[in-house]
Amino acid sequence: MYLPESWTTDCHRCRNAGIPDDVEFAPKPRQMITMLERVLAAGVPFAWFTAAEAYGQAG
Repeated sequence: MYLPESWTTDCHRCRNAGIPDDVEFAPKPRQMITMLERVLAAGVPFAWFTAAEAYGQAG
């Protein structure tokens, strides 16, 4: 789930929403890379994947 940085820097807001204290902000491109790494590690077969245009602009 994507959490804006404004949420992850507000511990009271996160606690009220049931979000654990150790959850940190991760930009969407970082989340995509993490998900792809998990898929590869799990051996899920795939031939391609797609992402929003903005991901191609992330270094």
